[in-house]
Amino acid sequence: MKVFKITLKLLVAGALSIALLLSVSSCKKLEEKSINEDQKALPYGPYVPGGYLTSMMQSIVKGCPVWWQQVQQNLNADIYSGYMMSKTPFNSGQNNTNYYVMDGWNGFAWNTPVNSVLNPWLEVKKITENTEKDLYGISLILKVMGAHRQTDIFGPIVYTPYGEGTNASVDCQDVLYDAFFTDLKKAVDLLTTAENADPAADQARFAAYDVSSLKGDYKKWVQLANTLRLRLAIRISVVSPAKAKTEAEAAVAHPFGLLETDAFTVSPGDCGAHYLATISNGWGDISLGAPMESFLNGYSDPRGIKYALMATDNTPGIKGTIKGIRNGADTKSVDYSGYSRLNFATSDPILLMSAAESFFLRAEGVIRTWNMGAGTAQQFYEDGVSKSFSEHGISSVTAYLSDATSKPAPYMDPLNPANNVPTGDPNLSTITVKWNSGAGFNEMLERIITQKWLAGYPEGQEAWSEFRRTKYPKLFPVVNNNSGLPLPSAFPFIRRLPYTSTFKSSSPAAYQAALNCLGGADNLFTPLWWDKN
Repeated sequence: MKVFKITLKLLVAGALSIALLLSVSSCKKLEEKSINEDQKALPYGPYVPGGYLTSMMQSIVKGCPVWWQQVQQNLNADIYSGYMMSKTPFNSGQNNTNYYVMDGWNGFAWNTPVNSVLNPWLEVKKITENTEKDLYGISLILKVMGAHRQTDIFGPIVYTPYGEGTNASVDCQDVLYDAFFTDLKKAVDLLTTAENADPAADQARFAAYDVSSLKGDYKKWVQLANTLRLRLAIRISVVSPAKAKTEAEAAVAHPFGLLETDAFTVSPGDCGAHYLATISNGWGDISLGAPMESFLNGYSDPRGIKYALMATDNTPGIKGTIKGIRNGADTKSVDYSGYSRLNFATSDPILLMSAAESFFLRAEGVIRTWNMGAGTAQQFYEDGVSKSFSEHGISSVTAYLSDATSKPAPYMDPLNPANNVPTGDPNLSTITVKWNSGAGFNEMLERIITQKWLAGYPEGQEAWSEFRRTKYPKLFPVVNNNSGLPLPSAFPFIRRLPYTSTFKSSSPAAYQAALNCLGGADNLFTPLWWDKN
């Protein structure tokens, strides 16, 4: 394990100045803007712990203003996960969608967890660590949720000494994950104590500020923390198997259990609308991705009409179907405006963790021979699919789970056949839905992760991380690679975002320490610590 000591000026108690950006209504103009990181605190108010916690919840994915989320996540992870693709040729067709990395956009993925999650966490810590310990426990869960996304995008970040002055540390990812587990265990202990002591009295302080689906229920927040702990244990299962097993089994063994009933969602904030409803159906900037089309149509998946709108393009074979765009496709000379947009209402909450995820995590734990409690891998797998169906209002799942013949459909693009992925293409999956108890480990894992991927839509950050970790589900490589680097033959996909120019220029020592931890070039094809499958 390594922790590098450095002098870090921009990542201690700073906040992103957004004055110059408030007039921007779409990210179409963002490449013309620069990020100004100044160190003045944002007015999170009211200056009480609950107000900070509300802000933290709504900043893990910052859905308001909408363009912020568009550059924080939608124009990177949501696309790299295979869920979505933009039809808009930003920056004259040279942008993140075809691996021409947009530094000005990606700064939001770097800065948002720092300014909008870690900074308010510091304020909550000052007020509650030795007094309202239950609220401090909530803040630790949100802190981990924000920071693990940042490190899973870039690599080494500042976490363990955050807020201790200018002599901060860049943590290597093994150190980071150990710290995440420590913080989650602390949060669980604090909230379990509060729940067992006097749940009604303690939760009354927090319920009014809880803008999530958990509605201030401490038992459910413990379940969320346990599920997050299991998620992160699964993430490191290849690179640190003993630690992963210990953490996973501890998460499952807690008497409050996992998040199996309620998805963890948050309200969209002051914008009052789901960001994807605006980006897709308001601005028309994001559409369904080709891999989603392939899986949904090939399986005749009833979730398809819940996820996407029917295509409207009049070209034969398109209109009235679920039609996605191939990642890295030429969107400058081909008009994809009639392909499937996303099916989101403005009133929909923002999904951060589905309840179905907990079952798929346990299914994978079982095939890794971990103690995941009562149940087989097949039972957990089928429970995960069933829960996903119920989360989308679909009652009948029996026929779907019994389907041992349907496979992902070939992808055909009538507007540009160069994007086709026909039958027999090595990038086209052949996995079926029905569980096969006689299958080997890799087939079982592919089946679990494929359904986990379908159930996790539209939360692209987690889907992208799991794709990098497992290489499942099988996705289609970008058609056009404008990174300036060759696609690696073994895994021709982006594996991280490079560090931002502001971080490199403002803190050279921190940047060098991060590279030492990373162990490779600061480019989009260097794998992270846990990405070793």
